[in-house]
Amino acid sequence: MITNEDYIRYEPMVYKIANKFKNNIYKLEIEDLVQIGSMGFIRGFNTYDDTRDCKKDTWIYSCIKRAILREFQNLKRIKRQSLANSISIDTPIGGLDEDITIADTIEDININVSDETIDKITIEAYKKEVNMILNGIEHYIAYETLFTDKTLTEVSASKGIEYSKAKHIQNKAFRELKFKSKLIRSKYMELKEQEAENNIINLYKDPAKSIYIHEISKELRNKYRHELDVIDTIQTIFDGLDTYKRNKVIQGFILSLDDIVEAKDLFIYKTIAEGNRAYLKDKYSFSDIYFVEDRIKNTISKNKDLVYDLWISFNDNYKEDLNNEFDKSIIFDR
Repeated sequence: MITNEDYIRYEPMVYKIANKFKNNIYKLEIEDLVQIGSMGFIRGFNTYDDTRDCKKDTWIYSCIKRAILREFQNLKRIKRQSLANSISIDTPIGGLDEDITIADTIEDININVSDETIDKITIEAYKKEVNMILNGIEHYIAYETLFTDKTLTEVSASKGIEYSKAKHIQNKAFRELKFKSKLIRSKYMELKEQEAENNIINLYKDPAKSIYIHEISKELRNKYRHELDVIDTIQTIFDGLDTYKRNKVIQGFILSLDDIVEAKDLFIYKTIAEGNRAYLKDKYSFSDIYFVEDRIKNTISKNKDLVYDLWISFNDNYKEDLNNEFDKSIIFDR
């Protein structure tokens, strides 16, 4: 029988193993991995046989790791299925022990079911999952914020709970649902994939936007290979464009864009990069000087594909020049 002392002793091991998989492609957060690893620990602790040719710690370590890897395999299988496949018309609405299926709610299979009816059936399936998995205050907060028009502020006030505490309870409840419900986890992953795809599309339209893209699946990376390459290149250029960073390679590239960027902006940018900002004050307006980088970024964003091609060519030439300089130095040293 596992005691609190047993868990406290092995808790660092669980966290250490979970941390190894924190950058997983399935978007499981560290809290989820720890929870999965803890289940593996319980199994390992309870199934250890001291007659095995294996130390107890080694056995428990392997059980924790296997539990996480097994969950990845489950997610890999689930990911191939769409939400529609996840909710078959033969799936019991009330769970595996119920006799009523979605098919039973459709009077005539030949009659087209409206989207509204399907949405209602789907929502009822989600409600059933929430009712089966959660209880107490976690169930109340999750259910009310998911299936009613109440905000979290209203729900927390109705129970006399501080908003920050209610938010913590809600997050815990959502993690529990995501971990224990294949239906919800499948939909969650589908939504995260959609979010990542939308972020890629929006960033490609305007690379100057501040949008963080979470880990991208292999499918999305293959689908948007060119767009991601362009985004990565343009944002690398933007990172080095700041005159205070003194990135000579990227600043040199910016100055080579005389067919794209206005001559006035290039002159102002070059003068600032050389440390002669004061020289500009008598010749140009405040906005001309202080917003020159923003104007250059906008110009690059509008011509991103051309800039991408020019950057590849510029970078290749720069590397070639470096190699030539290196070869000359070798000859000189001799």
